[in-house]
Amino acid sequence: MKDPQIAYKERLENILNLIKDGQYSNCFNISQNLTNFAWTVELEDEVFISEVLEAIFTEMDTVTSDYAIPEDIAQQLQTDLSTKMENLVKAYPDKDPRQLYICLKELRYVATYNQLHTWQKYPKKKPSRFQRGVIN
Repeated sequence: MKDPQIAYKERLENILNLIKDGQYSNCFNISQNLTNFAWTVELEDEVFISEVLEAIFTEMDTVTSDYAIPEDIAQQLQTDLSTKMENLVKAYPDKDPRQLYICLKELRYVATYNQLHTWQKYPKKKPSRFQRGVIN
């Protein structure tokens, strides 16, 4: 059986790769699975990390799918999140609580900044015909 912390780090790396593709809903799904995994094998720090990631990626998925964000802004968001997530992936093996906190704080800040900026600056995309209740 693989060491749980090695498996956890591999999933963090998966999230990093998905961020680079802008696949925030998949990042959320992996984060959610990581929370369950960490809880099952009793990794307390990892449960916390995963919960923070869940919150970040559920918001980023909503922001990027519901709002008309210009491509250059969406690309900058991907770059910023990738950079911060890469820092977390690099810091994880050392398990230094201060460094992990800094990485999570920076990720959370990027997400919150972009969420608030998007709400204030960009219009919501029009709902689809299905969402408006138009069947044909």
